[in-house]
Amino acid sequence: MGIDIINTSFSHGNLTIFKNLNLSIQKGKVTVILGPSGCGKTTLLNLISRTLKPNEGEIKTNTNINLSYLFQEPRLLPWKTVEKNILFVLDSLPEEKRKERVLHYLNELEMTQFKDYYPEQLSGGMLQRTSLARAFCFPSDTMLMDEPFKGLDLSLKLNLISSFNKLWKQEERTVLFVTHDIHEAIMLGDEIIIFTKSPVSIKKHITNPTPHNKRNLSNPDILTLEQELYGLLVNKN
Repeated sequence: MGIDIINTSFSHGNLTIFKNLNLSIQKGKVTVILGPSGCGKTTLLNLISRTLKPNEGEIKTNTNINLSYLFQEPRLLPWKTVEKNILFVLDSLPEEKRKERVLHYLNELEMTQFKDYYPEQLSGGMLQRTSLARAFCFPSDTMLMDEPFKGLDLSLKLNLISSFNKLWKQEERTVLFVTHDIHEAIMLGDEIIIFTKSPVSIKKHITNPTPHNKRNLSNPDILTLEQELYGLLVNKN
C-alpha cells in the first residue's frame, strides 16, 4: 500500500490550503509534487507525517509505516561526526550491524573518508550527502523529501540526484518529493503531480516515460517533458 489522501481539507487561519484533495502516492515509486512556493507542498508532507491533522478527510497509510525525512536544511547535530550523526537514527539495530550499514551508505555516496568530520567542516554538498545517507540508512519504507536540493548549483544538484537514483534503485522505497524546480521533477519523478496555488487543485498528473538510468538533460524525452512542465507552470489557467 502507498499513501491515499482522501477528501482532505486543511486551513491555516483564514487561508484554505486544501479543500477535498484526493491523491494517491504509489508504493515503490518516486512521486514528485511540483508547484509554486507557498502552494502547500510542505503542509502535505506534515499531514502525511501526522505533524498536522487535516480539518476534514483521511490520509490512509500502512498501520506500521516507517518514515524517513530529508529536509531543505541538513539538520545534522553539530557536536557529532558524520558517522555518529547517521548512527544516531539506528538505535534499534545491534551495534555491529549499525556500523556496517552506515559505512555501506557512506561508501555509496563517496563520503567514507569524511566519516570523522564534523558538520562545520563540510561543504553544502557534503552536508546534503550526509543527510541523504542518513535518510536511506534508516530502515524506512517511505521517504518524505522537502526540497533537499534547494539553493544548490545545477551541477551539484544533478550529482546528488544521480546519487539518489543509484541508492533508490538498490532499495525501491515509496518516495514523496516536493519541489518547485523542474529539473528535480524530471530527473527524479516517476509520477509528477502539478499543484496550483492554494486552495490546491491538481493541474495535471504526468507519468515520466524515461527510466531512472536514462534520465539526463540531453535525452529528447526528458527535454520534451521539461517543456511541457514549464508550459504548465507558467500558464495561470
